[in-house]
Amino acid sequence: MHTPRIPHCCEPGTVLSPVTDALHLVYGDNGHAACPWKTHGKPPVESKTKRPALSVHLEGVRGLSQGRRRLYRGLTDLIDGHHPAAAFVYPKGKGERLGDEVDAVCSRVEEETGIPVIPVHSEGPGGTRKDGGRAACEALFRLMGTGSTEGISPGSVNILAASHARGVAGALKRLFLERGTEVVAMLPGCSCVADIRRSHGAALNLVVGGGAMLQLALMMEIEYGIPFVQVSGDRGEMMAGGLSAVATMGAKGKAAFHG
Repeated sequence: MHTPRIPHCCEPGTVLSPVTDALHLVYGDNGHAACPWKTHGKPPVESKTKRPALSVHLEGVRGLSQGRRRLYRGLTDLIDGHHPAAAFVYPKGKGERLGDEVDAVCSRVEEETGIPVIPVHSEGPGGTRKDGGRAACEALFRLMGTGSTEGISPGSVNILAASHARGVAGALKRLFLERGTEVVAMLPGCSCVADIRRSHGAALNLVVGGGAMLQLALMMEIEYGIPFVQVSGDRGEMMAGGLSAVATMGAKGKAAFHG
């Protein structure tokens, strides 16, 4: 069966679009605006949240200053209309100054609206899927550490799942909750912004699969001292590995995963 190749520029949207109460705005030309997020990063059917999205086309815009005004207006109008908890802006196009222009607009809108407005830089089709994944991780990481960890249990876990393993991650989350294990955040599986902001308070990161989520787990270990366990293989092996890791955490605590 032929699987269509997803452009590398879409990879950040693949990781970030399941953030259910955030605004996802693509700023670029028509080709990039058509990135197929509807088939990647889709939230579970039980999610009632509608993610607002806008594509601001540069076609016909003379100069970056005019484009900057359109981006500012688009962002502020959408935030006023939808009241998201955060906004991710994906610049797509050519031009050395594009990134700086988007950064400046995001910073201004964040200051004016009081919500995180995060540029996700993976401009153009020349980058690799790895570059897109890294950009998405950096965007998620900017949200972490900004929420209260009060009330998080000492045996809690984050689930960080690769795109091909989100079904397994969802099944693990249900099992953990049934067994009384707190799941602070499941990334990128239909988490809200508030969950991500407090995810640095979890005791363990369970990485299901790998890819960009493994990189994010490494970043969190360095910054917040959260150990991680990676499980891979087929569905049965990942399920067994995840349950075993959380059982070990419950019996021995964080020390079981250090050195």
